[in-house]
Amino acid sequence: MERIFEIEVDCPHCAEKVEKAVSEVSGISHASVDFETQTMRIEVDDSLRGRYPEVLAAVSEAASAAEPDFKLSDVTERVADERARRHVFDIGACSPECADRAEAAVNELDEVEDARTDGARRRMYVTLRSEFDGIGGDVLEKVAETAVDAADGFSMKEIEDDGADPECPALPPKGAPAKHDGHGHEHGHEHEDSCACSCGAHHEHAAVDEHENTGSVQHTFVIDVDCPNCAMKVENAIAAMDEVESVRIDFVGKRMRLRLKPEFEKDYPKIIGKVEETARGAEDEFSMKETVPGKRPAEEEEEESGKGMMPLRIAAAAVFIAFGIWLEYIDDYSLTHDSAVLAIVFGAGLAVIGYDVIIGGIRNLLKAGFLDEKFLMTVATVGALAVSCLDPDSDYWTESVAVMAFYQIGEYFEDRAVSRSRSNVKALMALKAPFATVVEDGKAVRKDPEEVAPGSELIIAPGEMVPIDCIVIKGESYADTKAMTGESVPRRIGPGDELLSGYIVTESAVSVRTVRRYEDSAAAKVLNLIEESSARKSSSEKFITRFARWYTPAVVGCALAIAAGGALLTDDPSGWVIKALIFLVVSCPCALVVSVPLTYFCGIGRASRENILIKGSSYIEMLAKTDRAVFDKTGTLTEGVFGVTAVKPTEGFSAEEIADAAACAESYSSHPIGRSIVSYAGGGIDPSRISDSKNLPGLGVSALVDGRAVYVGSRGLMAARASPCRTSRIPEGQTSA
Repeated sequence: MERIFEIEVDCPHCAEKVEKAVSEVSGISHASVDFETQTMRIEVDDSLRGRYPEVLAAVSEAASAAEPDFKLSDVTERVADERARRHVFDIGACSPECADRAEAAVNELDEVEDARTDGARRRMYVTLRSEFDGIGGDVLEKVAETAVDAADGFSMKEIEDDGADPECPALPPKGAPAKHDGHGHEHGHEHEDSCACSCGAHHEHAAVDEHENTGSVQHTFVIDVDCPNCAMKVENAIAAMDEVESVRIDFVGKRMRLRLKPEFEKDYPKIIGKVEETARGAEDEFSMKETVPGKRPAEEEEEESGKGMMPLRIAAAAVFIAFGIWLEYIDDYSLTHDSAVLAIVFGAGLAVIGYDVIIGGIRNLLKAGFLDEKFLMTVATVGALAVSCLDPDSDYWTESVAVMAFYQIGEYFEDRAVSRSRSNVKALMALKAPFATVVEDGKAVRKDPEEVAPGSELIIAPGEMVPIDCIVIKGESYADTKAMTGESVPRRIGPGDELLSGYIVTESAVSVRTVRRYEDSAAAKVLNLIEESSARKSSSEKFITRFARWYTPAVVGCALAIAAGGALLTDDPSGWVIKALIFLVVSCPCALVVSVPLTYFCGIGRASRENILIKGSSYIEMLAKTDRAVFDKTGTLTEGVFGVTAVKPTEGFSAEEIADAAACAESYSSHPIGRSIVSYAGGGIDPSRISDSKNLPGLGVSALVDGRAVYVGSRGLMAARASPCRTSRIPEGQTSA
């Protein structure tokens, strides 16, 4: 029997203590506390179904004993009622902005009590008011129509309720075993009696695999796409294809992961060609190439990088402009007044510097949304060249090429800035293990983590990253968790402990069993946050997007009015056409439309270079309104790496003697504090001086150094050895050993 509670608990570490205490209550087969959503779930033995009030009292007593301020309230019936009135929709691939608009529109309906979208699962959870729940299809059809009308390109399809909690998509679906992830304060080598985490722990939750393996094959492609919004357009277009089961584009990693429906795999080459055609229909400069097994991603990306020619194109355009200007001002008037010669020279310059923009502008004429900067630049530059050819009194040769050159120079620097920011973001979270060592038929086989199924047995050697969320089944070791939790002290692990992908096993090899697929693992979810960070637009970006949608057609309309009005009302039609073209160039919104999103994206990249992950540009904007900030100390305000700051000897010993003895005793230790002591002593330790070295879990180490017993560790170790620990006053924020 499952019971669900709303709780009040102050910190993640306190939540873990409550979870452990409740799990030990007689009659409770399992307990799971989630600090983030302030909920607790317990499984009560069926034999105690009739004695639930007694069980509840025992649970409350155990929780209060572990954490005096803990409060709980049973909401099982309320949750069951809400779930009975809840309907789940698949919303496909959509931007966070579209999802927010659709959610807001649905929440305004009188029939809807609550609507929430979950971008990670691509779901919308809609709870109807009790008086409308029995009506059925009509209300749900109205919900779907409202959402689709509110957000262009948004789609909804009702699916079976998976039991997931929209407040915390990582919680297991109803009826599935809850995830138990302790913080693991079994440091194994304590140098102080108290825990130094400052309650900076937290429970990581990775989404549970929500669909069975359909037999489809995942294909991975290296892609070239210019911006996050372009990537989203391509993803939406491909996702709408009948042959496609799922598609995911990683703009930061320049990867597209595609699954075709099994019945279409036999026509793979033909379908992939159709996919590429569909993608280019959404974004004409998009390119894709399937990854080559055994080839490094960096090499593939280098092959795909075709933007290195731009400096040469800019230089070539400058040569054509200079040559054209020289032709205009030489004394040979037969050349000067021969517009055909100038047209060839400047036309060649325009083709060299702007052929891709012109081709894109022409292609865009076939689309509904053709009024973009490529169209404006094409009309302005080609128009200026044409007017100069047709009107002998007009002299806009240089401008026809120079305007395009300046535009391309701006685009080139934008690409450089985006690429640099993308590299900074990728370097910040290198959380994907390059391989997983899978045990198959008694043999160890290396596989890509994405190919490993749940329930597989893996071997993780010392120094290797955990590739997929898993549970230890054999062996004991330590895990470096700071990439995921910020906790600088390694966590002791053994059989039954859960490891999240992104952890690093540090001391000895362990055998583990995977509990979910790679794409549903913790590291994949963190990488997904990075991928979507540039898609979470600030209010400034949203305004600019809406502004450009109306501004560009208005500019084109004004230019047409200027050209037509001048031609009809004056005797200088070509002059007014030129004025209209100048107006188009000057009014082109690309500087504004590009600069605002680019500024935010570069800000995210610059922060990444300083090891700061910002989840989206909306949070950068929020910082401008922030008055106070609260930080977790370890790994945030501190480096998260131990180091000896001072040696305080007692009478009869020098600082050098103490440091040397401690370094010798710690020389065989793999603990971070031990390594910092050895590093402080400067190395050069003679192993022949050391014997009988022992690791004392939870206390420290001991060894015979030059025949004398040396103990290094916590006050508890000193007390156990009947050696009172005498220390001078320790500065705040430091620890004695």
